[in-house]
Amino acid sequence: QILAGGVLGLTMGCARCHDHKYDPISQRDYYSFAAIFKAAYDEYNWLTPQPFKNQWAGSTRRHLAVVLPTERKEVESHNEKIDGELVQLDKKFKSAKGQERKDLKGKIDKLKAKKKTMPLIRALWDRGESSQTYVNLRGNPGSPGFLVRPAIPSVFSDQPFKRAKAVGKNKTGNRLALARWVTRPDHPLTARVWVNRVWKHHFGRGIVSSLDNFGKLGAVPTHPELLDWMAMELVENKWSTKHLHRLICTSTAYRQSSIKTKSDASKDPDNILLSRMPMRRLDAEELHDGLLAISGRLNMRMGGEPDEVQVYGRNYITGKPGDGGWRRSVFIRQRRIHTMTLLETFDLPTMNPNCVARVNSTVVQQPLYLLHDKVIHGLARKLASQIQKEAQGIEPAILLAYEKIVNRPPTKKELEGMIESVRELERQFVVAKETGQRSKALAAVCHALFNSAAFLYVD
Repeated sequence: QILAGGVLGLTMGCARCHDHKYDPISQRDYYSFAAIFKAAYDEYNWLTPQPFKNQWAGSTRRHLAVVLPTERKEVESHNEKIDGELVQLDKKFKSAKGQERKDLKGKIDKLKAKKKTMPLIRALWDRGESSQTYVNLRGNPGSPGFLVRPAIPSVFSDQPFKRAKAVGKNKTGNRLALARWVTRPDHPLTARVWVNRVWKHHFGRGIVSSLDNFGKLGAVPTHPELLDWMAMELVENKWSTKHLHRLICTSTAYRQSSIKTKSDASKDPDNILLSRMPMRRLDAEELHDGLLAISGRLNMRMGGEPDEVQVYGRNYITGKPGDGGWRRSVFIRQRRIHTMTLLETFDLPTMNPNCVARVNSTVVQQPLYLLHDKVIHGLARKLASQIQKEAQGIEPAILLAYEKIVNRPPTKKELEGMIESVRELERQFVVAKETGQRSKALAAVCHALFNSAAFLYVD
């Protein structure tokens, strides 16, 4: 169901209980398609995700060790020697008493601590022949109907599904065959769905607005010829998403202004025909990473274990910074009960199996968060300190702040207003007998720009 919606643009979930009412997908098609995955996802022979304490490949749980064969041999050889010593010590330990027993316990614990482990990943793999797949009448697992075999939906009968030659022992080859079928150059859906999703990320709306439904009830494409041409371009360039990005970002449609003219308002009020570039608010991750990058607190270290979050009370959660600052949001641990407050406030999608499109809301909690959050205040002070080192005087500092935060110079009116605000803030800090008046005033400027539409929106 996830593969069908996310990759093929088919709403196959409807056919779980009955034949699809609008698209040519039968209930048999649904269960035949599901049977392709049965050798890996077998509900009657399920592998639990929890690893054993000393997990190796070939175990009955859904984890695999990620090491080279030479490294595996070294680890196994090392541990075999220790296991041999442990066997002897265990025999002595069973018959020992008093102090001797305590000493042996200490030796055993030290030996166990010397054992080497291998890094594990949670994995999915084909485990050979699986249990049979039956059509569940009305979708009820307690009412099995006729037996079905692994197959693609019959509507694609001109592209027969053939089991691939299995690679390795106890493999069916079904998922490999499916992968090859999905990525066929002449597949009618995969490339179009792929292109449509990339287009949506750039323009806020897909050429087909129903991203996971290319069926009869799905939206009609606004530019069908363009969608077909870009799908062909993607396939001919070895399915390169980078090529697709380059093609879109260098196009006239992408580089046009977002200003709405009277002609646009009358002829294309909803911007369906892309008469102008739609404004787009930064996604939650873009906002988080952008704030850190601008203020010089972004740690670009990649990979490894995810960074933990810090939980304050019940309602405020933030990332845990390291020596080099915070890492990108993609490297921060995500849990349903511990989602970072900034990401949640700015519409991070819920952790469902398949998020087709996220919603970018505009609610009062967002500016209030940027206005009051302590971390945001700290980033503004950090950036103001950097600006003071790089620019001397009020006007050069404001010009640099605009360049760093909104990537453009201020208008004459904005510059005059900011200069006046900085001077007024400095006077107030002097009256309050506070030190570092210029730095605090510039921090207020940076903080205001962080909360501005010029920073939050891409136009």
